[in-house]
Amino acid sequence: MSNEKMISTIILTNGHEERLKSSIDSIINQDYPNKELIIVSTKSSEMLDEYEINPMIKIHIKPELSGSKVRNFALNQVEGEYVFFIDPQDTLLNDQSLSQLYKDMEDNNSNFLSTTFITLRDGLFYFGEPQEDVNPITTDDYWFYFVKIGEIRPIYGKLFGKEILNNLNVDIQSDQ
Repeated sequence: MSNEKMISTIILTNGHEERLKSSIDSIINQDYPNKELIIVSTKSSEMLDEYEINPMIKIHIKPELSGSKVRNFALNQVEGEYVFFIDPQDTLLNDQSLSQLYKDMEDNNSNFLSTTFITLRDGLFYFGEPQEDVNPITTDDYWFYFVKIGEIRPIYGKLFGKEILNNLNVDIQSDQ
């Protein structure tokens, strides 16, 4: 058994995205040893059926769920201590991406990892690091900062410690 904490990757999909297979394969091919992939789709597809035999992958077809209910369902399936969301149209940069993310989280004793533009410190999200002028992101202005840096999908491409997901105080109404 691996000593590394499990990373649970979540893909929320309709099952027919053009690059979904590439996205799934980029997770399967990661060198990180302790991982699972949770796919929640609103529709079944032959492509998803190909992955049912892989024990690392859990596929859930949930046409009755929409919006934040899909995300919440996926989070309830997570076994890992870290949660990583990936868009069904995206792939990881290389086969060491999860290993590097894990190393960064552990080396910095972090529970949230994002771009260099957003950090979590003392229970607040901050925009602008490493610049000197750092502004806290509040529930009133967080959407402005996500849009300003082109980050329209606020959960994708972020690695969360599972324990903070229940403590986030941002009510996101989304169709994702």
